[in-house]
Formats: sequence, structure tokens, C-alpha cells
Amino acid sequence: TSASGANLTFVSDQVIFSGPVSGSASVTFYTAHDLPVGIAPSFFNQVSTPLMKVGNGTMSSNIALAGAFAPGSIGALSFITNGQIYESSGSDSITVGALNADGGSVVLLGANSVGTLQLRGKTGDVYYNGVGDINLGIADPGNAVPGASAAGLLALVAGGDIKTSIAGTYAAQGLG
Repeated sequence: TSASGANLTFVSDQVIFSGPVSGSASVTFYTAHDLPVGIAPSFFNQVSTPLMKVGNGTMSSNIALAGAFAPGSIGALSFITNGQIYESSGSDSITVGALNADGGSVVLLGANSVGTLQLRGKTGDVYYNGVGDINLGIADPGNAVPGASAAGLLALVAGGDIKTSIAGTYAAQGLG
């Protein structure tokens, strides 16, 4: 697949990028048959976009991240599912300007370094580990609530300060 345009959407059970994929506004990928999505860092090597979305609000399968993600040509990553979003092992990590993780539950315990963080556990817990400051804000303006929220436990561990760029609203809320 080689493609370019303003907003690109790929719906398939398997996508193999053999050429560059460039979305000047966004690139979205989700499976056609609600299969689990396992993502390796090489998935993003060919993608250039301000916003990369994986999943959608009707998806119920899990999104598993395996490896060290540091996509230099993607401004923001947005993972969306009603299932779990998780890093497969403690050595996995995400380094990106902005991250939205909106799942049934979210477990990101690697050495993560994210500029702006938006998290939601729709039906479960949220666990996030950051090596530096955590700045709760809006990573994907079209999805979820700003900041961090969970139907269960909300646990944020920061190597620095926990801050917010959200004015006039709550930044973090655990409901359990």
C-alpha cells in the first residue's frame, strides 16, 4: 500500500505498508472483523501524519503494543477500543509528542515519554508510567474526555511532575 491524502482510513485484518503513507490531517487503521490488533514499531515506519488513529469506538478487541515506539513522523498517536490497551512487557515504551489511549482498560507500564497525555478506562482501570513529567491534556480532540479518567482505579506514576493544560475542568478522575 502506498497512499497520500488529507484523511486516510484503512479497514482490513492485515495492512502491510510497502511504500510511504502520508495523511496531511490523519491516518486511521482498524480491523474489518474486530480482530485483536498487535502493533510493532515497524508498523509506523512508513507513516507520516499529525494524527495516527488505531481502532475506533465500536471495536471491542484488544490493542497490544510490543516494542519501543518512537515514531518521528507522527505527531500524535490515538488508540481507541472497548477492549484493553496494553504494552506487552515492561521493556515496551512509547515516545511521542501526544498520546490518547481510550480503552476499556489501559495498562502502559513501560518507560513512556509523552508530551501530552489523554487516558480513559471506560469500564476498568488505567495504569500509566512516565519517565518524566506527565502533562494531562488533549491528544486527540475528536475522542474521549481530556486528561485522565477511569471507571476503576486511576494510577499515574511520573518521573517528574504531573501537570495539566486543561483550563476550567478536572484533569484526572478515578471513579472506583
